[in-house]
Amino acid sequence: YDEGYNCESLNDDFQVRWKVDAENQEIQFELLGRIDEDVYMGFGVSGSETRANMLGADPVVADFFNGEFRARDYYLSERAQCSTFNGACPDADRFVEDISTESVSGERAGSFTLVRYRRPFAPADVNEVFNGLAVVSCSETFRRFRSHK
Repeated sequence: YDEGYNCESLNDDFQVRWKVDAENQEIQFELLGRIDEDVYMGFGVSGSETRANMLGADPVVADFFNGEFRARDYYLSERAQCSTFNGACPDADRFVEDISTESVSGERAGSFTLVRYRRPFAPADVNEVFNGLAVVSCSETFRRFRSHK
């Protein structure tokens, strides 16, 4: 368990951790989930200011696919597969270059997948807003991940 990270357990099998790096004007994220290699996990800004809502949401979708850890920025305009820039579409499809997630890396241990990435304070698209990140602590899921290594 690395010091300096804030943490929120979203359920027994999924945790998001983050650390603000003011010097480099970025936020470092870690998504930790008990998922199979062909399954994704996502975390991001809700499409609503008052409740959790998928429509209009701007999540990062992370996975371990064909031996590669990935963290890709999406925008969810509809509850449908991406088609002609509508639906659940990667930002890379909407913009020439998606620089919303950087320095992607990860680890697999047992049934756990940990994906790390960085995002700049100044988002690449107007849908991304970082505010209200509370300082919390959790380590049980992370401790279980480390015990599988």
